[in-house]
Amino acid sequence: MSRVNLYLCCNGHADSLGFTYCNSTRNLILDLSSVDTENIDTKKLIDFIKNATGLFDGPVISNNKSFNIINLLHRDFGLFSKEYVLKMQKYFIMHKDCGVYLELIVE
Repeated sequence: MSRVNLYLCCNGHADSLGFTYCNSTRNLILDLSSVDTENIDTKKLIDFIKNATGLFDGPVISNNKSFNIINLLHRDFGLFSKEYVLKMQKYFIMHKDCGVYLELIVE
C-alpha cells in the first residue's frame, strides 16, 4: 500500500565562491496514512490538499503559501502541535536563503 507523505524541504545554499551553508534538507512532517480518521474529517483534509494547496500538482515553492498551508493544517485540522509549528517556523527562518518548499510524495 502506498503512503502519501508531506515534506518540508530546502534546496540548499552556497555563495558565489562555493562556500556551502546548507546542502539541502528534506523533513517528513506529515504521513497522511497515520492521520487519526476518528477525529479528523479525512475527506475535508484531502479536499483541502487537492483544491487549496496545489500540492497534487507539484511542490509549493512560495514561502508564504507553504507556511500558510502548515498553519491551516494546524489550525483547521489539528495535525501539528503549536510547538511543532514553531519548530517549522524556525526552519523557514534558518533556510530562507535556501529556498524552502513543501512537497507531497507518494511512496
